[in-house]
Amino acid sequence: MTALFDRLNALGHEGIFVVQDDATGLKGFIALHNTTLGPGLGGCRIMNYPTEEAAFEDVLKLSEAMTYKNALAGLSYGGGKGVIWLQPGQHKTPELVRAMGKRIGALRGAYFTATDIGSTSADMELMKDVTPYVSALPPEKGGLGDSAILTGLGVFQGIKSAVAYKHGQDSLEGLTIAIQGAGKVAYHMLTHLKKEYEQAQFNVVLADTYAPAVDRCVELFPQIKIVEPDEIWNVKADILSPNAIGGTLTSDVIAQTQASVIAGGANNPLAKKSVADEIRQKGILFAPDFAINSGGVIVLSTELAKGTLEEATAKTLGIYETAQRIFKVADERHINTLDAAISLAKERIAEFRVFCT
Repeated sequence: MTALFDRLNALGHEGIFVVQDDATGLKGFIALHNTTLGPGLGGCRIMNYPTEEAAFEDVLKLSEAMTYKNALAGLSYGGGKGVIWLQPGQHKTPELVRAMGKRIGALRGAYFTATDIGSTSADMELMKDVTPYVSALPPEKGGLGDSAILTGLGVFQGIKSAVAYKHGQDSLEGLTIAIQGAGKVAYHMLTHLKKEYEQAQFNVVLADTYAPAVDRCVELFPQIKIVEPDEIWNVKADILSPNAIGGTLTSDVIAQTQASVIAGGANNPLAKKSVADEIRQKGILFAPDFAINSGGVIVLSTELAKGTLEEATAKTLGIYETAQRIFKVADERHINTLDAAISLAKERIAEFRVFCT
């Protein structure tokens, strides 16, 4: 038990809730990292994990990132995350989703959930049947639509900001971007890259293990080049954009990449935090994931406040300036951009704590 508390203390978590339901087979976690700015807000991930420990570690890291994401985006929410751990051979069912919704409801508003890997707006509707602490609902149910749309816009803004800071150019003209992952966020990012391509041409290389997702992206943007998943790290590119699962940016990947900018939508893409120092030492500009993929949580917070999609879009465009501020602070303080982003987030939390006392 001591080891468990040591782990929570190491990351600064306020609490971890272990949830289960024998009737539906639910096993999972709800983590609250820091709720100084407001209730925890973050998606509910539903996926197969190899072990209980892997699911536990994921919910801890994801909820911590949500604290920084919400703080940097200027939202009145703290860091929270839910994880449903699917056992081998187990599949998501409506009953399983509702069971998780009841556990979320038991926290009485300490945590608001949303879509994530493995969960959909339809799942949020099921949870809404049993708890009010739900966002990412479809428009016909009072929601603002797929949060991945604005996540993709925010990642695009982050890429543009990094290129402007690193290369001093406002467009992507003449550059090559290597995109790892062809999921929803990458697809919506590509919609903006396509518009950019119509003004100034550049190269796009894409890889994913799921062929239908790749085909969808090619249909949208026929000029992109497709490579095998393992080849994406070796592409001679100016920009490397990880948009799949976390932990893909290892020391080996950083050592071999030729990119001068790393900016993508994947949560926790660094295999470990020390990789951020390796990125800086190599002269690569890294746009921290939680700083530029916050478009989704911006639309969720706007939905909860009964705001409009136009308001959420305007706020998402501000990710460009947020990234610029992180890059400048990193240079001024001679630290990596991950530490700079975390520092800025913690400073906002500290200022709010002082203001409220």
